[in-house]
Amino acid sequence: MLPVSTRPSDSGSSESWPPQLHDEFKDAQDPAGLIGVRERFSLAESVRVLSYYELGTIARVREFRRGSRRSPKLRIDCEKGNFLLKRRAPGRDDRGRIRFVHALLTALAEQGFPLARLVPARQGETMVELDDRCYELFEFIESSGFPATAEAALEAGRCLARLHGLSGRINVEPSGPFGSFHSAAAVDQALAQIPAAIEAVEDGADRADLDRTCKLLRRGYREAARRAEQVGLSSMSAVINHGDWHPGNLLYRGSEVIAVIDFDSARSEPRIFDLANGLLQFTMLMGEPTDPTGWPEGFDGSRIEAFLRGYDGVADAAGRPLGRAELASLPWLMIEALLVESAIPIAATGTFANIRGSLFLQMVERKIDWIWRRSTRLRRLLG
Repeated sequence: MLPVSTRPSDSGSSESWPPQLHDEFKDAQDPAGLIGVRERFSLAESVRVLSYYELGTIARVREFRRGSRRSPKLRIDCEKGNFLLKRRAPGRDDRGRIRFVHALLTALAEQGFPLARLVPARQGETMVELDDRCYELFEFIESSGFPATAEAALEAGRCLARLHGLSGRINVEPSGPFGSFHSAAAVDQALAQIPAAIEAVEDGADRADLDRTCKLLRRGYREAARRAEQVGLSSMSAVINHGDWHPGNLLYRGSEVIAVIDFDSARSEPRIFDLANGLLQFTMLMGEPTDPTGWPEGFDGSRIEAFLRGYDGVADAAGRPLGRAELASLPWLMIEALLVESAIPIAATGTFANIRGSLFLQMVERKIDWIWRRSTRLRRLLG
């Protein structure tokens, strides 16, 4: 295994799939990211970091403006190939976690799992530290975005099942506690803060209506968590999850998944958490990115069925098909995941990316109502 770090003596390309719930959720840890501040490399910084790598003649360096605004990236075209240089965002640069993620990437690559290769520096280290900042270099993979088809959702399910199957055979110890969207105290706090946050940035915001909506969502979140526990969530065994399974972290060519990126949220927890977040992200029906009032209220049933069929087809071959308790927990975990990824960014700034917070919240309420009213039908669809 490669050594990880030395002190001086995202790898891949994917089209955005708006709105990027995951990136806004991450950037909410630093509100500057949500109000449009994007970190950038300085010329001196980029030259200094690149001097630690054997890249040959560099033909072109350009900013790569995707993913978290707090984690600047450069695309490097050079004699040795095409690469992506990434500076870790503040708060996501814990050295222990980086070592865990790099060990996981190395082990998965050895097993032939499709991912953007982590490129070692001159001395073999996979992380360079300069001025208390952490840098990583990944192979750059040309790709297209998620085509929002059942076939592409099926491939996403297959790939996730393969990841979970391999993680059970990899001797990598997860590092440190890492929060989950299930039964998170931060959601209650965020929902309590949302009415004031929206009122501060929206002219004519109806405070009474916002209070009502947030109280309703708070009750819904608590009840969804209770129902997930009721079907046996706490007794489910843990695997190493990706932790952020969404279309922006899978690189496609057509309907084929050619690589998985961004393992920064990898953690040990029941595999059903990855499944629930994947179902939410790969099957949500959307519309005009800046106006959620016109979005369809529900999710794509054909993609739900395909995603789970893809997952269970691989899991069954490995002897671990999805169990009844796991399937029964999925609608409730989808509700929890949607609320966590929406409420925390809105509480931070009163908006969700370029979308008015009040409108986004109304969309969330409609989506949750759709899942709730169809929970029995969904359980039949889920198996």
